[in-house]
Amino acid sequence: MSEPSPESTSLTPKKNLDDYIADSFNQGLFQDLEEFDWKAIAVGFFEWFYELVALIEKGKPSAALQEMDARQYDGPFRLWIVYHLRNRFRHSLREAWPEAPPEELPPAFHVIDAEYERLEKLFPPDIFATATDDSIHARASAAVGAAKMSTAILVNMLQNMVKEAERKRALELEIRQDERDRITKEQIRISSEVLRAAKGQAYNSEFTTNRQVIAICYLLTALGVTANSSEQARFIEFLTNKTLKEIYKRVLAIDDTVYNLDGKDAVYVRDWFLKLGLTDLVKKIDEMLDRPSEKL
Repeated sequence: MSEPSPESTSLTPKKNLDDYIADSFNQGLFQDLEEFDWKAIAVGFFEWFYELVALIEKGKPSAALQEMDARQYDGPFRLWIVYHLRNRFRHSLREAWPEAPPEELPPAFHVIDAEYERLEKLFPPDIFATATDDSIHARASAAVGAAKMSTAILVNMLQNMVKEAERKRALELEIRQDERDRITKEQIRISSEVLRAAKGQAYNSEFTTNRQVIAICYLLTALGVTANSSEQARFIEFLTNKTLKEIYKRVLAIDDTVYNLDGKDAVYVRDWFLKLGLTDLVKKIDEMLDRPSEKL
């Protein structure tokens, strides 16, 4: 496994270093180059690296690999180059997002992926490689190992942050739903109480069906109404909103209705007629109550 030489004429500087390290991605590359003691030829390396990037962008990744072959770049150092070429196009933190959008990669980018996977199996990145070896290959292996470890830590942190954000959001939605349910139940309870109160106010236990039928039947008689019992019952239903069946049987047997409860219902109606000055109807009820009759 050959040692890459920093004196290569292909790495002759062509532009200012600041033009490159203004880019955050290139800053990481430059830090590695400093570890390799290649700072002096950093600009030349960037020029060559971005020639490879241009080839990949054009859908010619095999040509980029051939460029490395021509310079006999192999082993962990080649792994380091391919690792960064890959990350130039693929965001290293992408897997942290549960629903990341589809990647937009150049044509035939799978060639670069396959090359990286091949090299990673042959030369597994080792963050402690420089502990016993100070070669460029050991430094490259340590650099890839450190980068992968940092990426894994960041991805894990981001995933935990996303999960925590989703948990909080779900909890907030649950709390909001519980609050909505509570408000709905409270509204139903209040509505029920209002309806119950309204019904309580509308209903008077003294206004029984017997009494209402007696009063209206006597009023209809006083008005000279000659309609049959069925029609009178429907009319009373209209006025009282009571059950037609219960009304009809009382209209049909009005005398028995008068005598119901020992005539107490008739006396109740008589008192109303008296208050209204309907003396003729008062007399009719008195006459009816004075006559003996069988009770219901």
